[in-house]
Amino acid sequence: MPPVIYCIRHGQGFHNVGAGCHTLPDPRLTPLGEEQNKALRETAFSDLSKISLVLASPLCRTLQSAYLVFQRALQGSSKCYPEIIAIPDAQETSDDPCDVGTDPSVLREVVTEHNWPVDLSLVQDGWNVKALGTCYSPESSAIAARARDARIFI
Repeated sequence: MPPVIYCIRHGQGFHNVGAGCHTLPDPRLTPLGEEQNKALRETAFSDLSKISLVLASPLCRTLQSAYLVFQRALQGSSKCYPEIIAIPDAQETSDDPCDVGTDPSVLREVVTEHNWPVDLSLVQDGWNVKALGTCYSPESSAIAARARDARIFI
């Protein structure tokens, strides 16, 4: 049987709560966003036996969402690989501060502090540099190339 791919969006982040909040750098989930993810886990993913791999953008809110939704699968009670694999090519496309990720060294601290099981081996220095002409820029050609690369990885 071919694999099934589920794509989910992160829960409400602090950048979603009001005008001007897009200036917050790499925001976490709000309490409502956490509850949204827990509800998604209970309604759409109550049976985690078929989940074998969890991938997420390295943004804090997406890692937090992936953890909240798939926590039980990641804890080794199923066939799932025990860590969320952070893939930089799946990051947000804009260069608003809320869509620019945290430096890898700080991201490692955040992941450790929250005890999120995340494989950050693909997150290298520069993954959060969105200057024009770079592979992570908001230019359509760069976005298309990242989307292609993410599909190949998956």
